[in-house]
Amino acid sequence: MNLQEHIRRILREALESKWNDGNYDYQHGYCHYFAHNIIDKIRERFPNKNVTYYLLLANEVNIDTEEIEQEYLLHVYINIGDKLLDSNGFITMDKVEERIDDWYNRQLTITPENYEINVWDEESDTIPEMFFNSRFCNVDKVKKDTKKFLSNPIVQRILKYK
Repeated sequence: MNLQEHIRRILREALESKWNDGNYDYQHGYCHYFAHNIIDKIRERFPNKNVTYYLLLANEVNIDTEEIEQEYLLHVYINIGDKLLDSNGFITMDKVEERIDDWYNRQLTITPENYEINVWDEESDTIPEMFFNSRFCNVDKVKKDTKKFLSNPIVQRILKYK
């Protein structure tokens, strides 16, 4: 990662740094735990809006056998009407597309030539169970983190106007 990308990442993650003590990176690796633990509270906060998961998914397919070799959950947002929320607050579709492009370009450098990379997004009421592995995640810690997220004054202010 070059210096400019590093600075952009730090600026992007500024909100998360105000409430997250650093055990889990909810932008990279634990976003689905975050979203899973917060969606019901968001649904309560916005009962008149359609609140779903907005999933960024990908897979690698062996071109020769047409078999899926690897499946990825790139990121999970909470879709509130037409707004996307994650651990850094509301995000624009431009940032979502930038996330997809960054991942895809990095993945191209490590994927064998006889593999095809597919990336897509979808709205869903659930996150595929195969992406959850409690051996690597302390669910109680995530619940405490989501509580801190929701009680953070910046987040309270953001949610008040949506």
